[in-house]
Amino acid sequence: MKAVNVESSDANITDTNLGTSWKFIDTGFQTGKYNMDFDLELVERCRKEDTFFFRVYRWKPYAISFGYNQQKLASKQKINEEKCALDGIDVVQRPTGGRAVLHSEELTYSVIMKSDKSVHSLYKDISYVLLNGLKNIEPDNPELKKLSFEKDNPDLRNLVKTGMYNLCFNTSIKYEINYNGRKLVGSAQRNFGDVVLQHGSILLGEHHKNIVNYLKLDDERTIERLKHEIDKKTACLNEILGREVTYKETADALIKGFETTYGITLTK
Repeated sequence: MKAVNVESSDANITDTNLGTSWKFIDTGFQTGKYNMDFDLELVERCRKEDTFFFRVYRWKPYAISFGYNQQKLASKQKINEEKCALDGIDVVQRPTGGRAVLHSEELTYSVIMKSDKSVHSLYKDISYVLLNGLKNIEPDNPELKKLSFEKDNPDLRNLVKTGMYNLCFNTSIKYEINYNGRKLVGSAQRNFGDVVLQHGSILLGEHHKNIVNYLKLDDERTIERLKHEIDKKTACLNEILGREVTYKETADALIKGFETTYGITLTK
């Protein structure tokens, strides 16, 4: 797949409805159910209070989430819930779309705002803000200048045929953030009438690759192929910067990205 350089992208956020009030919320470590319920609570607060939200959070215990548009029973049949329970892994359905993710060594973000822009246009806007934020982790580091947008959507029919469709991080969709063609940020969005929820995972470490261990797969060749695909197609900040990148410094960089790109102040 091709990537488009952000410096030459046509991202235009000047006509985005930025509202009158933005709040930053850091809920830290929480369970899978809490995290998804809290995002939905913010949707209602946005609708009633006319306040927009940028939230960051983590997962304790680690959790596998899957999209609302994946048939719940079919998706859960592909997840080995018995092994998840033995290893203390939550299994939760997201209120947004997308495919299965193992939430572990990451920063998860959510943006809740009102917008009359198209889903794809707002998705691009938020990705642009996130990318500007990630560059703030080390502004002079040339590796972060290699971050770019995915230009094309994948061939979903081919992914279904090859058994690669159910996992989020084995392919990128248009405007997701990549590093040298490897996925760094996976996001999903849903429109709740006049309020939009977008949330996603920013990979800090490599533990997300272990999702293959929690799938109901009997064919060893399929298991190895999935492991190879995830390893080849994902990147994490620890790898990119050659050091341990913390949750806090990533959150601080994203806050700066939101405030400078949108020209807003996030209150706590």
